Amino acid sequence: MLLTFTIFTPLVFALILLFVRDIKQVKMITLTGTLVTFMLSLGLILPVGHPGSRTSLAQECNENGKIGTLLQQLKTDPETGFSTYTQGLERDVKIMKSVEQSDFAHQLRFVEFVPWIPSFNVNYFLAVDGLAITMILLTTFLCLVCLGAAWNMDKSLDHNTHQPKYKGMRAFFILYLVLEAGLIGVFSSMDYFLFYVFWEVVLLPMYFLVGVWGGPRRIYAAIKFFIYTLAGSLLMFIALLYYYLATDKGQGGTFNVVALTELLPKHFSTATTAGMLCFVGLYVAFAVKVPVWPFHTWLPDAHVEAPTPISMLLAGILLKMGGYGLLRFSYGFMPQQAYDLATYIAILGAINIVYGAYCALGQTDFKRVVAYSSVSHMGYLLLGFAAMTKIALDGAVLQMINHGISSPMMFAVVGIIYDRAHHRDLNRFGGMAVQMPKYAGMALVAFFASLGLPGLNGFISEMLVFFGAFNTRVGEAANGDWWLVFTSVRFWTVVSTVGIVLTAAYHLWGYQRVFYGKMKDPHYKEFKDLSGTEWATLIPLAFFCVLLGILPGIALKYVDEPMRVIQNNMIRHVPEYARLVEEERAEKERQARGGAIAVDTNLTPVYVEGK
Repeated sequence: MLLTFTIFTPLVFALILLFVRDIKQVKMITLTGTLVTFMLSLGLILPVGHPGSRTSLAQECNENGKIGTLLQQLKTDPETGFSTYTQGLERDVKIMKSVEQSDFAHQLRFVEFVPWIPSFNVNYFLAVDGLAITMILLTTFLCLVCLGAAWNMDKSLDHNTHQPKYKGMRAFFILYLVLEAGLIGVFSSMDYFLFYVFWEVVLLPMYFLVGVWGGPRRIYAAIKFFIYTLAGSLLMFIALLYYYLATDKGQGGTFNVVALTELLPKHFSTATTAGMLCFVGLYVAFAVKVPVWPFHTWLPDAHVEAPTPISMLLAGILLKMGGYGLLRFSYGFMPQQAYDLATYIAILGAINIVYGAYCALGQTDFKRVVAYSSVSHMGYLLLGFAAMTKIALDGAVLQMINHGISSPMMFAVVGIIYDRAHHRDLNRFGGMAVQMPKYAGMALVAFFASLGLPGLNGFISEMLVFFGAFNTRVGEAANGDWWLVFTSVRFWTVVSTVGIVLTAAYHLWGYQRVFYGKMKDPHYKEFKDLSGTEWATLIPLAFFCVLLGILPGIALKYVDEPMRVIQNNMIRHVPEYARLVEEERAEKERQARGGAIAVDTNLTPVYVEGK
């Protein structure tokens, strides 16, 4: 029940807030709710609780497991023994126990399985692997830390009217907790219908958090965010319906993610047109969230208008929903289509990296610079996904984690100076390092982590993506050429390196304009350095920027096995990709032995003695 408690604890505290009026009590209750939720999420990695909760999905499908016991009860009951739901569950259990899905099923832990809508084979099915665990921990950590940026919002005054700037803060904190619950649910769901429900739950609180407590153009930004996300959700819903109908072979369709990972690739091996349409539709749905060019235009507006804590959450975790969805569903359900479109995904990733960095370089609004930097950094996800090598996939997921820490810290840095100066114009700043030296030091960590300085967290993930993408053979010419071969992922990896230079340029130039040079307004001399709540927000983020830069294995040990499962799924269902992997392995063996390896059409390496 750990996952259920983690999901619904924020909702319980949100309900309590309905009966509390005093804003101080509201803040303390919200802090308690986020802290308890964070502590519960730590149970996913710490050896606490009942050992039975850690049994794998494969074990739970046995006769003495939760799901196996449920199936036996249904089969022995005269009323349900021959029902469509029982037959569908029996099919799903058989797949989850199969050799083909054994790796995936053994990865999933903390399983909770209860029939929800039996007539449509919908279950309350929760389980997590290393990928989901990292995203849940990132969510609960950020929701706790970002609360520091929201702590004094009720005391903020409008710069012109000197009236309270933010009203109805109790509703703000209620929606904040609802948002956290929805995010955790997204990463915990192993039933695709349940995933879709939580996906939609996230949309509404975010819309109101931007539209009610945002800046002057908040309504425009909120509606734009809502329309883009809703359009993507519609495409996702259409794909959801198709998946259900495509898997209905007289036993009812299924929304079980593990079962779909086995059934859909086989279905789309013959229904190729439907597979391509479903992949593109699902890709667009997730690309809006990432965001991927050209579906990115809602992001700068939403970031600029959103209050600081919401900008931090938007950059830190909401964007990761898109990357998580691409890996878990697009690549899991449609591996052949993902391989066929790898070149286009790599091109879009290169555009994101270079275009986002170039746009950031041309901005004068401090917050808009950070917003476009998110567009650029999320391009590394696509590049890693397109490469499909183990190292690139690891790097892409690590980039999700690292960006989820450095980007919120950057938005916190922007919010701190905005609260004092009441503007974000980079050309009007200067000399802040003298007036606010502690703030300048913390900002330096954020800037360099986002830039990708070796020793900080941003470096290792980008390095892994580039290293893995440059060693892929996806899209190469038949003779092995890749330079100026526009289908080659390796070629677009080289193009993406331009983004490294542009990223360094806008970070260093931005830091220089804010913290060095002449102070351009005498009122800046009245600014106080960091307050207690600002320290509480920045220190945890800075700590993990350094820790993950020095010890990236802390995160990689959780994502390594899920990425291996995804790659093995690609090998099983994509013959072309399987051959590339086999040839790469054979080449490594040849180099190790000093001989040559010939690969036959059945992907069986034949060793030829070297000279």
